[in-house]
Amino acid sequence: MVEELTREYLERKRVLIVEDQEVIRQIVWKMLKDIGFGNIVEVGDGSQAMREVLATKPDLIICDIAMEPVDGFKFVEALQARGFKDKDRIPTIFLTGHTEREMVIKAKQLGADGFLVKPVSAKDLKARITFALSRPE
Repeated sequence: MVEELTREYLERKRVLIVEDQEVIRQIVWKMLKDIGFGNIVEVGDGSQAMREVLATKPDLIICDIAMEPVDGFKFVEALQARGFKDKDRIPTIFLTGHTEREMVIKAKQLGADGFLVKPVSAKDLKARITFALSRPE
């Protein structure tokens, strides 16, 4: 069983939300604030996300899959190609409206720490975050 992450710990963590729908970004942002995160950045697609990661290296990424021009899978593949893997990987939770088996398999192949189907609940988001931030490197 994973121990509960303290509010002080979460307050120091930087979270990047990558989501093309503003209303979903706002909902996820509010959930993250309620969970205890103090440093949350939002962007609308994978290309903006890459710039943000290179500038600030977040501690956690919450990422939609279906976005244009760069989708969530391509974004994570690009991160890995730039060296953000193994001990330098950034924990990533995918959000999606798709539940096809192929999507789940692809997310696992990319090393995703979680896969949540929209609409996401605060309870499920918190559980995936706890798992993602508690995973050994």
